[in-house]
Amino acid sequence: MKYMEILPWGHSWVSTITLAMLAGGYQVDFVEIDYYPRKGQSTFHPIKDTSSYLTLVIRTVTWFNPLKVFMPVAIVLGILGTWWFIVDLIHWNLRTGTVLFVLAAIQVAAIGLLADLISKRGG
Repeated sequence: MKYMEILPWGHSWVSTITLAMLAGGYQVDFVEIDYYPRKGQSTFHPIKDTSSYLTLVIRTVTWFNPLKVFMPVAIVLGILGTWWFIVDLIHWNLRTGTVLFVLAAIQVAAIGLLADLISKRGG
């Protein structure tokens, strides 16, 4: 019942509850069950449903552990910003893009830390 508010109504219910349980620290086991073969046509659309699934995974991980989403982005932006800063130092020409990469890395990291704080408080 704890995770009912984040569960979708569509295809991805099982994926969402599995990710929620794993992120919540619960043990998840595979239990084989008998089921009847599908009747009718599948409603799976490869492009639309794959993008929806990836969005769901990112959203669920962000819900429980935002730093796993925000920090890799901040690190990549920081590495790019640092790289361009070194290149700019060699050429004695600090460009606007370099500063934007560094500032973006700082902002994404700060947003990730804030999201993590909210997540841990249960908000």
